[in-house]
Amino acid sequence: MAYTLEKTKTPGIFRRGGRYVFSYRVDGRQKWESARTLDEARSLKSERITDANRGELEERSTVKLHEYVGEWIDRYQGTGRRGFRDETRSEYRGLLNKYALRYFAKDTLLRAVVPREVAGFIAWLLRQSNGRRGTLTDKSVRNALGLASGSARGGTRATGR
Repeated sequence: MAYTLEKTKTPGIFRRGGRYVFSYRVDGRQKWESARTLDEARSLKSERITDANRGELEERSTVKLHEYVGEWIDRYQGTGRRGFRDETRSEYRGLLNKYALRYFAKDTLLRAVVPREVAGFIAWLLRQSNGRRGTLTDKSVRNALGLASGSARGGTRATGR
């Protein structure tokens, strides 16, 4: 049974059956997605529009994680007043190569990095040596994880900067 789109109070978001659907445009082409709740739909729609305006929204179905991360490091400009220094770019590249790109296989699709895979990555990080007869500190794990998850969204969450 096909459900009809019912208008909500939020422009561009409709209710269809038990889900909320919304549309946005990427390179002049209309895309549709759905969410379980109205708040989730509002948030996702806002993210998609922002990413599309920045030119960071890509078709996730065929993009490989290793390719995307390399491109992201080269194009990321930072969010601070001073921008993104070359030393920081080099540190980020080193962290990504040392941890995230070592953990995830070269043929891993960006869309395949789901919460279960991230949990496996965290567990792997917690077992990594710090080079001094111990394992990584909580802060090192946060930095590696934040940077990996930030690059997948087009931003960064690395702490300590």
